[in-house]
Amino acid sequence: GMVGGGEGIFNTTLTGPGLVVVQSMNETVFREALVAQKIYRR
Repeated sequence: GMVGGGEGIFNTTLTGPGLVVVQSMNETVFREALVAQKIYRR
């Protein structure tokens, strides 16, 4: 489930294979990706 209102996803991404992707994305794109993850993970 969701932990910390998306903070859990952020931490998981940082420790996962998506680290490079996050580093190359700006904050707006990353936010949109978080929203998409929320929708698709239901």
